[in-house]
Formats: sequence, C-alpha cells, structure tokens
Amino acid sequence: MKVALVPTLPTAWRRAGRLLGRAELSPESEDCEAWVAAIEPLRLSTILHGPDELSARTAAVLAGELGIGTRAVPELAEVDLGLWSGLTDAELRSRFSRAHRSLRDDPLRVHPPGGEPLEQAAERIEQALRRHVLRRRGTDAAVVLRPLVLAMARCILLGEPLTDLWASAAHIDSPVVIEPQPAGKR
Repeated sequence: MKVALVPTLPTAWRRAGRLLGRAELSPESEDCEAWVAAIEPLRLSTILHGPDELSARTAAVLAGELGIGTRAVPELAEVDLGLWSGLTDAELRSRFSRAHRSLRDDPLRVHPPGGEPLEQAAERIEQALRRHVLRRRGTDAAVVLRPLVLAMARCILLGEPLTDLWASAAHIDSPVVIEPQPAGKR
C-alpha cells in the first residue's frame, strides 16, 4: 500500500511564509500537472481531502485530471492555529517566543491561543488516518491536506516522532508518496 500526501495548491499566504491555519484562501494557480504525474501510477479510485475549500479545490483539480472522485473527511481539518493564523514564522517567534521554542523542541505540548492543542490534533489525525486510509489495505490512497496536518500525517504514517513537525510543515510543497509503517512499528 502506498499513500500520496498532497499539499494544497499554492496561495499568496503560503508563498509569503504565513501560517494558513483554517483561513479560507484562494489558490494562486491550479497548475498541478507535475503532481498528477506523481500520483497517477497509484491505483486510486478516490482522492480524500480535508473539509476546507482549498483542500476540496485541490482534490477536485487532481481528480478531474485523473478521472476519479473525491471525498471530504472532516477529521482531516487543518489544526486550528487560533491567533497564530496568518503570522509568519518570524512574527510568531517575536510575539510568542516561548511557544515558538516549544514548537521546535516538543510541538505536542503547544496550544496556540484560541486554537487547538497540537497533541489533540495529532490524535484526531491519527484516528482519521486509521479509519479512512490505513483500513484500505492493499489499495493505494491519496490525501490532500493543509501544511501542518500534512506534516503530522507524514510523521504518523512513517512512524516518526513529531519533533520535526514544525520544520517539515514549511517544506512540503509537492506530493510525497510513502509506504506506511505497520501499526506495530509506530
């Protein structure tokens, strides 16, 4: 089984290095021909995606090119970053220096003001992946996600610690095709 973790289409906020959170944004471009080529070899019948408009739009563009359907999974919503939504990493470091250090050292202990605790988000994402992706043994899957949830899903599926979560969330700009580790190895 292979899973393609697909980022949402590029936005002005993402290009500027701003945290998306759950803000509704329009894509700057719908050109994802290279992304289609990356996931086309998988045996897909549906592309799963988060419940927001940007994830749904990205999935629809890909699915249209591949001739398959899409399905929203509400539990795959982006982490609610509360007051941090829209901030750059530098602004976050300046305004919330202690939390910024924690994001790099122990991200699951962080609770953005007015947002969702990252530990709870990670539990929600892991349960959703088990229910909607891993249960499909033998069938490849593609999931369109916003940056932080995509980084969490990658770590969870590979059985890696979430300590590099913050750095990897900023650097996944194209589909990542992985083979999930068996549950015992996570």
